[in-house]
Amino acid sequence: MLPRMPPFPPPQAFEDYLEAVSAAFSRLPLGGADGIVERGLAGLVEILGVDRASFFQVDAASGAVRLTHTWARIGLPLAPTGDLRSRLPWYANEIREGRDVVLRTADLPPAARAERTYALATGFEAIATLPL
Repeated sequence: MLPRMPPFPPPQAFEDYLEAVSAAFSRLPLGGADGIVERGLAGLVEILGVDRASFFQVDAASGAVRLTHTWARIGLPLAPTGDLRSRLPWYANEIREGRDVVLRTADLPPAARAERTYALATGFEAIATLPL
């Protein structure tokens, strides 16, 4: 079981949470990672005070960018599924290139037309995507 954390903890509390998530992974039987990943994302949402946390995977052969895990606060629309290149091409390219995307949706570049439309339709106001 992962610990619950209040929003905006001191750095040591955040590090302790990540250590607990890592320890949970080390005790997993084969095939048991999905539940820990989703609970870990839920904890990150709480710790960081954000609305959603997700993992995307880039397929090295095809370049596809797909959602693998996500957790969002109740009432938020579902995250996009499938290959993001067709729905959110600018965002998918940023992920594929390993670039940080940290901005308010009002500050999206002109090339991010589909992303702006998605943000307006879903109510997203900001995004922070960091490659791992």
